[in-house]
Amino acid sequence: MTKVHVVFVGHGTRREQGIDEFNRFIVLAKRRIARELASRHSDGRHPGDIHLSFCHGFLEMAQPDLPSVLESCLADDGCVLLVPLFLLEARHMKVDIPGIVSSVLLSAMAGSPLPSGTASDLQAEELRKRVLLVPAVGRNSHFLRVLVEDIHRAHVDPHQDGVLLLGRGNRDADAQDAFQWICGEIATEMGLEHIIAGYLTGTGRSWTEALAQFEREGLKRVFIQPYLWFHGHLTEELPRRIDAWTMSRKYTSRSMTIDIGQPLGIHPLLVEAVSNQVLEHLASWKI
Repeated sequence: MTKVHVVFVGHGTRREQGIDEFNRFIVLAKRRIARELASRHSDGRHPGDIHLSFCHGFLEMAQPDLPSVLESCLADDGCVLLVPLFLLEARHMKVDIPGIVSSVLLSAMAGSPLPSGTASDLQAEELRKRVLLVPAVGRNSHFLRVLVEDIHRAHVDPHQDGVLLLGRGNRDADAQDAFQWICGEIATEMGLEHIIAGYLTGTGRSWTEALAQFEREGLKRVFIQPYLWFHGHLTEELPRRIDAWTMSRKYTSRSMTIDIGQPLGIHPLLVEAVSNQVLEHLASWKI
């Protein structure tokens, strides 16, 4: 029987609310994955020789940390499926997580009794095959549906109100292109005439530039929809940042109401999207 450790990877936060949301999300995902695998096994659609275990690790600011979790999983044999709860393929996905994997694999190989040469090279290749990183899931259609639901719930007027789709921010051109694509899909789906993709940090259009643009257009109301998964430092700070920006513009000739939405959170569609991603990789992974 092949053992597979499914490791959910989170960014990490010092805010208890964000950690609680992450934990609740992965509990729901685990249940859904287990139910679906049991169903597939009962009707012969999935092999019964895979034993799954679930755990999680964070990149920073929270425990357990991902390197320790990965080391433990590799020491327990079997394979490791890393499932990052990240929205876009930016630095964390392209650099930080692969770097942690490489570091842990090097450490595992350094502790091997095998000599250098062909035997150790084969072992290194076998170790690399045992770890698979699942892509970021934020472009999935389920995520777009949740964004549309949230904007609808805010009673946005598609012709008169502005929508700021607000991302955490990065310096990755591919991630920014993906975020702009998401913004365009929402605009088309909802018929929004005034929607801008903006960022809290990094390169690309800043959130302050976006608000200033809406102000120049003479809009009376702007709805900010965070493209963030769970609560954390940024969601906590956002109202204060908006208040400070508003105060700095208090002498402007136009008044503009700014409403702030909630992170994506623990929506059933998002649980389904992540669960399906795990199931698809388990079915196609040659282990």
